[in-house]
Amino acid sequence: KGDGAVLLAAFLFVGGILTLPLVRALLHETTFLPGRYVLATLPVVAWMLAQGWAAWGGRLAAVPLVPVLAWPLALTIALVPWLLQPAYAPPPALTAAEMDLAPGEPVNIRFGGLARLIRMDLGPQPVAVVGRGLAVTLTWEVLGRSREPYTLAIHLLGAGDLSYGNYTAYPGNGNAATSVWRPGTRFRETYWLPVTAGGTTPAAGRLKITFFREHEGGIVSLPVYDAADRQLGHAAYLGELRIEQPLPPALATPSSPVVRFGDVIALTDADFPSSELRPGWALPVVLSWQILAAVAEPLHVSVQLLDMEGRWRAGADGPVASQLPPHLWRVGDRLTTVRWVELPSDLPPGRYRLIVVLYWPDDLVRLDAITPDGLTLPDGAWPLGEVVVEVR
Repeated sequence: KGDGAVLLAAFLFVGGILTLPLVRALLHETTFLPGRYVLATLPVVAWMLAQGWAAWGGRLAAVPLVPVLAWPLALTIALVPWLLQPAYAPPPALTAAEMDLAPGEPVNIRFGGLARLIRMDLGPQPVAVVGRGLAVTLTWEVLGRSREPYTLAIHLLGAGDLSYGNYTAYPGNGNAATSVWRPGTRFRETYWLPVTAGGTTPAAGRLKITFFREHEGGIVSLPVYDAADRQLGHAAYLGELRIEQPLPPALATPSSPVVRFGDVIALTDADFPSSELRPGWALPVVLSWQILAAVAEPLHVSVQLLDMEGRWRAGADGPVASQLPPHLWRVGDRLTTVRWVELPSDLPPGRYRLIVVLYWPDDLVRLDAITPDGLTLPDGAWPLGEVVVEVR
């Protein structure tokens, strides 16, 4: 009877410990209990095990009884200063000297009356690799305290604002809610953002940073202001980095290039409709490239429609790849260009030639077009093919 009472007391103790986190989990509609919630039950569980061993083993069980009881008690006591307090402590405040040594580029973006983002650091050569984590180090200045806690959201966006991953939590990696902030405090912390396959790669990316909270079934975001106190909307778009796959780059020299433009880029494939066209239609041209060398300046590609006498009749110009500027290129990258050549409504019927030209937009100097057998084509123009325009 005494043993039954002891077991009942132990059961009620363990149940009482788990009831509060269980109710909290149900209220937040989560499907699991964090393991830290059961740490407090370790001494009781160890005592119960020791009692069971004593009942089964008699005098032989008396020897391990003391260490079995001692190690979980010591572990529980040690976890507080060694694990729990560091894990749940807010980020330490920075001194003036530490602020001067803070890494990253100055930002000076204000989020309402709550916080100012002072600096952002993505590393010396920021690259986001799909399937890995991207370290984003931000230095903050606390301007105020909110009645309701706001959540910090960091999104990695590519071309067309496609999402390549996000980080969402309270500041301080969850340990420094804005409702307990101390105005005037400055702190720095690193957030690890998981990079996912959100679109084509390689691509140029940027970070979207917001503070938001739920309110009456909707989302309320803090307004964002720049250094001149001009409102930028409800999100800060910062930084520039390259998004790529973890696979090694392709060979620098294509196996079968169609044409090479200087020593920078090679055209590996080209396609356009072979059906007859009419004036006023748009002609799509798809060009596939492989990068031979990284460049710092912008590079444009022009698809031009010429009549049989060589006169220009229509064309479409623009960057080689809108999703990845040249200064983020790597040797071996494969990119795709899509150009829509708008045919004039008064274009006479007949046969026309399509050519491809690459040039530096700053000075309009064309790159040499070199065939696989080493022949340099006139005017840097590669003949893509011919099209026929019918009578409307």
